[in-house]
Amino acid sequence: MKQKYIVKSYGKDLMKLTDLLVDMGEMVKQSIIGALKVLETGDKKLAKKVISGDVNIDRLENEIDNFAIRLLALRQPVAEDLRYVVVALKTANHLERIADYAEHIATRQSSLNGDYKVHQLDILFKLGKVVNNMLDEIMIAFRERNDKKAHIVWDKDDEVDALYTKFFQDHLAYIEKNPADTSNSIHLMIMAKNLERMGDHITNIAENIHYLVHGTLWADAYPKNEDKN
Repeated sequence: MKQKYIVKSYGKDLMKLTDLLVDMGEMVKQSIIGALKVLETGDKKLAKKVISGDVNIDRLENEIDNFAIRLLALRQPVAEDLRYVVVALKTANHLERIADYAEHIATRQSSLNGDYKVHQLDILFKLGKVVNNMLDEIMIAFRERNDKKAHIVWDKDDEVDALYTKFFQDHLAYIEKNPADTSNSIHLMIMAKNLERMGDHITNIAENIHYLVHGTLWADAYPKNEDKN
């Protein structure tokens, strides 16, 4: 959604804030892709790259925080613009948490032993793909201030939850038959939980986009007992 401003530099500031968030979203996406590749290949160099890359994401979050605070102080935005800056701050925080989970996956891979790719890893990779697609789509919704697209992304969390539940149940059954491989399965279930939590953060961004557009809370528009009907 394009906005017109009498003070052109103010509009440029808001566009810069958007660009910073979009850049951060892309960095986080690459972090998730890298973490899953580490799990697939055991590439230690890539694992270090994913882990070290989290520092750059933290720095970008800090840059966004400082820029947004400066914007609040100097421009004193109101109405939707004020909500936009607030939502941008929250979005940066959610993205940083998602990146932390990607780092955890890359770090935890080194704790696995033996051949851990023989049982149900396809579900975990599918889970990662769904999460990354959600991340792509929610950043588009954020850039466009599009609550309808945000709601579509929010609905996709059902698929994330279903995949995570199946992965978890499959590994519990696997542990019963293969107790010697319990350690690997527990590590993999924690990785799956990391991906499931990423989905939760993305749905939080979706709810914030609704607030940005309407100025009302998501729960007011979608009561809890009707959330996923």
